[in-house]
Amino acid sequence: MRNYTETDLESHIEDYLKDNNSMISLSKAYKADKSIYDTERCILLNEFVHFIQKTQKDSWDDYCNQYSINPEERICERLNNQIIRRGLIDVLKNGFSDKGCDFKLLYFKPNSGMNETHKQKYLKNSFKLIRQLYFSPFNSDLSIDLVLFINGIPILTIELKNKITGQDNIDAEIQYSKRNLNEPLLQFKRCLVHFAVGTEKVSMCTNLKGKDSYFIPFNKDFENPVNKNGHKTSYLWEDILTKDSILDLINNFIHLNTEEKNLIDFKKNKLVKKTTTSLIFPRYHQLRAVRKLKEAILKEGVGHDYLIQHSTGSGKSLSIGWLSHLLITLFQDNNATARIFDSVIVVTDRKILDKQINSTLQQIDSRPGVVNKSTDNKKLYEYLSGGKDIIVTTVQKFPHLLKNFSKQINKDLKNKKFAVIIDEIHSSQFGKSHTDLRISLSENKTQEADDFDLESKILDHINSIQKRGNISFFGFSGTPTARTIQKFGRSNIDNIPEVFDLYSMDQSIKEKFTLNVLKNYTTYKRYFKLNENVSNDVRFEKSRIIKKLISYVDLHSYSIKDKTERMLDHFNNHTINKINGYAKAMVVASSREHCVKYKIEFDKQIKSNNLKFKTLVAFTGKITDKDTNTIYTESSLNGFSDSYTEEKFKAPDNKILIVNNKFQTGFDEPLLQTMYVDKKMHDLQMVQTLSRLNRTIQGKIDTFVLDFKNEEDDVKVAFQKYFKQTKLTGDIDPNVLYDLRSNIQGFNLFSQENIDDFLDIVYDEKKPQELISSKLDFFIESLNNLSKEEQEDFKTKSKSYVDFYSFLNEIISFKDINLHKLYIFLIYLIKKFPINRKEALPDLSEFVDLDYFRISKISSGEIKLNNEDAEIDPIKPKDKTLIVENEENLLSEIIPIINERFTTDFSDEHIVKMKMISKKLSSNEKFKNYFFANNSSDDKKYMFDKFFDSEITKIVNDDHDFYEKIQQPEINKSLKELLFKSISKKLYNDHKNK
Repeated sequence: MRNYTETDLESHIEDYLKDNNSMISLSKAYKADKSIYDTERCILLNEFVHFIQKTQKDSWDDYCNQYSINPEERICERLNNQIIRRGLIDVLKNGFSDKGCDFKLLYFKPNSGMNETHKQKYLKNSFKLIRQLYFSPFNSDLSIDLVLFINGIPILTIELKNKITGQDNIDAEIQYSKRNLNEPLLQFKRCLVHFAVGTEKVSMCTNLKGKDSYFIPFNKDFENPVNKNGHKTSYLWEDILTKDSILDLINNFIHLNTEEKNLIDFKKNKLVKKTTTSLIFPRYHQLRAVRKLKEAILKEGVGHDYLIQHSTGSGKSLSIGWLSHLLITLFQDNNATARIFDSVIVVTDRKILDKQINSTLQQIDSRPGVVNKSTDNKKLYEYLSGGKDIIVTTVQKFPHLLKNFSKQINKDLKNKKFAVIIDEIHSSQFGKSHTDLRISLSENKTQEADDFDLESKILDHINSIQKRGNISFFGFSGTPTARTIQKFGRSNIDNIPEVFDLYSMDQSIKEKFTLNVLKNYTTYKRYFKLNENVSNDVRFEKSRIIKKLISYVDLHSYSIKDKTERMLDHFNNHTINKINGYAKAMVVASSREHCVKYKIEFDKQIKSNNLKFKTLVAFTGKITDKDTNTIYTESSLNGFSDSYTEEKFKAPDNKILIVNNKFQTGFDEPLLQTMYVDKKMHDLQMVQTLSRLNRTIQGKIDTFVLDFKNEEDDVKVAFQKYFKQTKLTGDIDPNVLYDLRSNIQGFNLFSQENIDDFLDIVYDEKKPQELISSKLDFFIESLNNLSKEEQEDFKTKSKSYVDFYSFLNEIISFKDINLHKLYIFLIYLIKKFPINRKEALPDLSEFVDLDYFRISKISSGEIKLNNEDAEIDPIKPKDKTLIVENEENLLSEIIPIINERFTTDFSDEHIVKMKMISKKLSSNEKFKNYFFANNSSDDKKYMFDKFFDSEITKIVNDDHDFYEKIQQPEINKSLKELLFKSISKKLYNDHKNK
């Protein structure tokens, strides 16, 4: 039997690098031979000196004049000191100086072939591989399986394990973690990376810290695919450890990153801010994506779009940073003198992301003038017209740029080529603003005033919107929608758009870069019954009143109080002990009004229970309390400016953040462990909101969601779309637009001649613009002559046409002038559609009472997703009318509908019995005397509970089933609360009317 050992794996890698990469192998074990490998200074002395002598002869001769005695020792000592002080990556990239002599440690591959001298020096880089390097000055018997050297300097180490012998990469990690931390070669910043390599998986670490060493996966997926020609991990030595790949990593990827983080000091048991320095080595998917993009651009040139589906936890800011610096240094071929892109524009939709990405870009390359952050529209225009390398901005600036600098744009940005990198490209912010961005960066010809031609004007407009050959878009999103994939995806062999590169939510969770927020998920359902409180029935619009009634229940003081009690109980007994006592929670409320009521109730219960933490609230605008006429804002409730809310939430005593829309996306707080959801959400909003929990931090091992509004199946459907790759079931059919146009023309409200006459006024600056309104009024009069159903149908189809055409025009290349004319015409006509203003519904407390209310747990545990890609349908126009019957129903007919949906299984007989008990309590003279005496509210409630319990015991023999139901803790508590409120109100009214 053949015995394939670890040594055989070493030989296989060695042979491949020698045969396919011309790498020289020194496979002898240089044990304790300092003349070859210096274990203290970590260098192949002769290799390094020989490289300096053959590439930098003049500097070496000057150096020998400065140090006439043993210059070889001197330069190696200087090199060692510089690496210890500055770190290897800095010295490799920037070299070092000694007594006026400057030295480079390596030569990178030239971006173009114009500099022949530089090219020849690049070819003189010397790569060596040593097997079983005896590296320790403390123990001469210690060796590392493989060490890779460049010009005599060790840059990476590899420990190998063979699964056939019963070991894998985890055993290699353990071997590294047991190494002496004082070993010179293993010191932080001395080597670029340490690989733990098995035959099936690879992991890496850039900072060995004994048992605290943090190895991260370096795999194609969580499980590497089967390799029919060899090991699953062969990509490491076949693709990553090649000469050009290593030089590319050193020059463009590996860097030191310094940032301030909130960390838990477990010894002192407190949260501290620490400035940490990390040596960043790209993860496999980051390197793959950037290199794939480089290959595609060099092949295809400018003017194409690329969609990268990288989930949370993928290190997206770093990927964007590396891509930005790559794009600005690309040349089309070896003889090119001009870059492929004049400028790279990094666009975000939020200021916080803008700041974060700008910081990452500066860390990768801090040279002055490379990274330029635009602070205003004028500065952005100066950067664009001046051809600055990398420009960081927000998408909101481009509409203003287009408005304020339209004339200069045609002149100053003519013939310029741009790479536009968009973070969170699925965001709704990238609709109209994306179009304005594209128009801003393109040359747009305009007709002179006395040379007016409508057809040319329309063609100019079409051209300005459609894809332009001078812009390439690179979109990043972990949750791409159908619209995003169709706009920025690339056609596969079936001509269906798809993402360019994938790092899935599934892989991120399995590799432990994010937590699974569906692991501990509890859903609740509310049950309630409404009772009419009016003698004269009133008619209301059915759909509106049902929504209003449900909102009435959810905003009812009892509902808010009950849910707050449950949330505080859970937080105080479970969440508060998580993450070493630093865990925080978020309450996601249905509206701003809910935010206000929750904030007030939370603070009230926290105070009454003497709890030692605080809450904050976050929402935009202001809310007026109808009862007290008090105006509430985020700032007034928190006690400080809303610009400080995010930072204040980091304070240890601010534990719960109550939000509505604000902070549901783009909010990054690793200490957030629990989420209480009291808001109905769908699809993308659901995924983005719950993903606020998935950030990791030391000590955080799980998350928890308590959901009052959403069902388990709805949550699963939302997350399944983005768990693996998001795929389209087919491509969009542009020809359906013609069918929609035919439907609109079928209403016979206007002709093509009418449209042309109207657009003549719109586009001809010489004609009075007030004619626009009068022309539209004529068409609106014709519309009003149609039936109500036809009017609604026309409005729906018109809006659908405008939405679908504006989307299509950005992704297709054909030009149909008449389609575009109808598009512009309908944009104006829609603005003149009558506004259906509905009367506000009255305060429902005048008409209904809440008979009872309770909440029951429906499900608890993990919501498991299917291990498969998701398929979603392409964008289609909404060609059917959206008429909603505004059916009016009596309130007495509507309330049973609500009760049927949310009530328990109490029978009418039970309700009758409950009303009898209520009547007895309200007429009980002892209770009434106690009620009107000088007693506190709590005392009155306590006495009421005693009378209630007394009445309940009287029916135990009469109706045991009813008795047991009422004795259920949740129902018992709810009934007491509701009855006490109802009877108190009756007693006060009766007393007032005497």
